Amino acid sequence: MKATGHALVVSAFFVLALIIIFQGIYIKNTPRPSETSIIGTFSAGNGPAADAHYIVFERDGVCAHYVQFGDVEYGTYALEDHAVSMTFSDNAACAVYDGDTLYVFAADANQAVPFGKLSHTPTYINVTDRAVPY
Repeated sequence: MKATGHALVVSAFFVLALIIIFQGIYIKNTPRPSETSIIGTFSAGNGPAADAHYIVFERDGVCAHYVQFGDVEYGTYALEDHAVSMTFSDNAACAVYDGDTLYVFAADANQAVPFGKLSHTPTYINVTDRAVPY
Protein backbone atom coordinates (compact mmCIF):
# COMPACT_ATOMS: atom_id res chain seq x y z
CA MET A 1 0.00 0.00 0.00
CA LYS A 2 2.91 2.34 0.65
CA ALA A 3 4.19 1.74 -2.89
CA THR A 4 0.92 2.76 -4.52
CA GLY A 5 0.68 5.88 -2.30
CA HIS A 6 4.21 6.85 -3.27
CA ALA A 7 3.48 6.24 -6.97
CA LEU A 8 0.33 8.34 -6.71
CA VAL A 9 2.24 11.26 -5.16
CA VAL A 10 4.97 11.03 -7.81
CA SER A 11 2.33 10.92 -10.57
CA ALA A 12 0.52 13.94 -9.12
CA PHE A 13 3.76 15.95 -9.00
CA PHE A 14 4.57 14.90 -12.57
CA VAL A 15 1.14 16.04 -13.82
CA LEU A 16 1.43 19.29 -11.87
CA ALA A 17 4.89 19.94 -13.36
CA LEU A 18 3.54 19.35 -16.89
CA ILE A 19 0.65 21.76 -16.26
CA ILE A 20 3.05 24.45 -15.03
CA ILE A 21 5.38 23.95 -18.01
CA PHE A 22 2.57 24.14 -20.58
CA GLN A 23 1.05 27.17 -18.86
CA GLY A 24 4.43 28.93 -18.97
CA ILE A 25 4.83 28.14 -22.66
CA TYR A 26 1.31 29.43 -23.38
CA ILE A 27 1.84 32.68 -21.45
CA LYS A 28 5.23 33.29 -23.08
CA ASN A 29 3.87 32.79 -26.60
CA THR A 30 0.61 34.71 -26.19
CA PRO A 31 0.92 38.10 -27.90
CA ARG A 32 0.24 41.16 -25.77
CA PRO A 33 -1.92 43.84 -27.42
CA SER A 34 0.40 46.73 -26.60
CA GLU A 35 3.39 44.88 -28.09
CA THR A 36 1.88 43.55 -31.27
CA SER A 37 -0.99 45.74 -32.38
CA ILE A 38 -0.70 49.30 -33.57
CA ILE A 39 -4.51 49.53 -33.79
CA GLY A 40 -5.78 52.40 -31.66
CA THR A 41 -5.39 56.10 -30.99
CA PHE A 42 -2.18 58.02 -30.32
CA SER A 43 -1.78 61.61 -29.12
CA ALA A 44 1.10 64.05 -29.21
CA GLY A 45 1.03 65.85 -25.90
CA ASN A 46 -0.12 64.97 -22.44
CA GLY A 47 -3.33 63.05 -22.99
CA PRO A 48 -6.50 64.36 -24.59
CA ALA A 49 -6.22 68.11 -25.25
CA ALA A 50 -8.02 70.41 -27.67
CA ASP A 51 -4.83 71.42 -29.48
CA ALA A 52 -3.13 68.00 -29.45
CA HIS A 53 -2.53 66.11 -32.68
CA TYR A 54 -4.03 62.62 -32.92
CA ILE A 55 -3.21 59.65 -35.12
CA VAL A 56 -5.68 56.78 -35.40
CA PHE A 57 -4.93 53.35 -36.86
CA GLU A 58 -7.85 51.21 -38.04
CA ARG A 59 -7.73 47.45 -38.64
CA ASP A 60 -8.20 47.74 -42.42
CA GLY A 61 -5.01 49.70 -43.15
CA VAL A 62 -6.65 53.12 -42.86
CA CYS A 63 -5.08 55.77 -40.66
CA ALA A 64 -6.20 59.27 -39.76
CA HIS A 65 -4.60 62.45 -38.49
CA TYR A 66 -6.63 65.18 -36.81
CA VAL A 67 -6.87 67.92 -34.21
CA GLN A 68 -10.04 68.13 -32.11
CA PHE A 69 -12.81 70.16 -33.75
CA GLY A 70 -10.79 70.15 -36.99
CA ASP A 71 -10.84 68.20 -40.22
CA VAL A 72 -9.78 64.57 -40.33
CA GLU A 73 -7.09 63.71 -42.86
CA TYR A 74 -7.39 60.06 -43.87
CA GLY A 75 -4.65 57.96 -45.37
CA THR A 76 -3.28 54.45 -45.43
CA TYR A 77 -0.50 52.83 -43.47
CA ALA A 78 1.79 49.84 -43.66
CA LEU A 79 3.49 48.24 -40.67
CA GLU A 80 6.62 46.13 -40.99
CA ASP A 81 8.16 45.06 -37.69
CA HIS A 82 8.36 48.40 -35.85
CA ALA A 83 8.50 50.65 -38.93
CA VAL A 84 5.29 52.41 -39.98
CA SER A 85 4.78 54.27 -43.25
CA MET A 86 1.76 56.55 -43.52
CA THR A 87 0.56 58.04 -46.79
CA PHE A 88 -1.96 60.87 -46.92
CA SER A 89 -3.32 62.75 -49.96
CA ASP A 90 -0.86 65.62 -49.65
CA ASN A 91 2.02 64.24 -47.57
CA ALA A 92 3.64 61.17 -46.08
CA ALA A 93 5.29 60.32 -42.80
CA CYS A 94 7.37 57.54 -41.35
CA ALA A 95 7.26 56.37 -37.77
CA VAL A 96 8.74 53.86 -35.38
CA TYR A 97 6.29 51.96 -33.17
CA ASP A 98 7.70 50.99 -29.79
CA GLY A 99 4.99 49.41 -27.66
CA ASP A 100 2.87 52.29 -26.40
CA THR A 101 4.75 55.10 -28.16
CA LEU A 102 4.78 56.08 -31.81
CA TYR A 103 7.74 58.25 -32.91
CA VAL A 104 6.69 60.14 -36.03
CA PHE A 105 9.16 61.61 -38.52
CA ALA A 106 7.51 64.07 -40.90
CA ALA A 107 9.04 64.48 -44.34
CA ASP A 108 10.11 68.06 -43.61
CA ALA A 109 11.29 67.57 -39.99
CA ASN A 110 14.65 66.53 -38.61
CA GLN A 111 13.39 65.10 -35.35
CA ALA A 112 10.76 62.65 -34.17
CA VAL A 113 7.56 63.67 -32.42
CA PRO A 114 6.42 61.15 -29.78
CA PHE A 115 2.75 60.13 -29.78
CA GLY A 116 1.58 58.22 -26.70
CA LYS A 117 -1.09 55.53 -27.04
CA LEU A 118 -4.43 56.68 -25.59
CA SER A 119 -6.54 53.69 -26.55
CA HIS A 120 -6.23 50.23 -28.07
CA THR A 121 -9.37 50.94 -30.09
CA PRO A 122 -9.68 53.58 -32.83
CA THR A 123 -11.16 56.63 -31.08
CA TYR A 124 -12.08 59.98 -32.59
CA ILE A 125 -12.39 62.77 -30.01
CA ASN A 126 -14.65 65.73 -30.88
CA VAL A 127 -14.80 64.90 -34.57
CA THR A 128 -18.11 65.27 -36.38
CA ASP A 129 -17.31 63.97 -39.87
CA ARG A 130 -15.95 60.42 -39.78
CA ALA A 131 -16.70 59.46 -43.37
CA VAL A 132 -13.68 57.48 -44.52
CA PRO A 133 -13.03 58.21 -48.22
CA TYR A 134 -11.56 54.74 -48.89
